[in-house]
Amino acid sequence: MALSAQTALANSLHHHALARPATSVADIASSLVGLHNTSPVSPYLSLLARMNEFARGDLDTLMWESWSLVRIRAMRLTVFVFPHELLEIAAVSYTHL
Repeated sequence: MALSAQTALANSLHHHALARPATSVADIASSLVGLHNTSPVSPYLSLLARMNEFARGDLDTLMWESWSLVRIRAMRLTVFVFPHELLEIAAVSYTHL
């Protein structure tokens, strides 16, 4: 049975944490399978759109102190911010071009 356009949109908004704000940077990065990083501010803007109370330090701490998020070049030579547990998968997407 095919989904209606309205149902598909509602599902997408929910999955991408746009229907209602998320509470965790790590949860968003995991849910989205990484944050697209076309410019240095892209992941910050993406999180700002998905959280009520996001501060730049929230992402910086996860990337540079706890290393639970990792910024790497991956698919199509684009930089992404991935959860650490997806690092191996992301690395394969880059090395097998």
